[in-house]
Amino acid sequence: MQVQKKSYLALARYRPQPYPGKIKFVKSESDSYFPGDPVPVWADLAASLEVETVPGSHLNMVTTHFESLAAILSRYLNEAFSHE
Repeated sequence: MQVQKKSYLALARYRPQPYPGKIKFVKSESDSYFPGDPVPVWADLAASLEVETVPGSHLNMVTTHFESLAAILSRYLNEAFSHE
């Protein structure tokens, strides 16, 4: 419970700043914590935003549905290292 309280406090205090680069945003298909469409949230903050959706909820996308997330993150890493 203490971690959850601290998380909510951090979220309440967070003030996003503009980012000049590209954001690659991975969201769960059944998201209850965040807006269903992150584009309006980030549109004025990011120079570019790419959104991908993985199966499951926010929690189980890293537990029971991790294969989809792992594939996306692996692709992102491969793209990043191929541009060096």
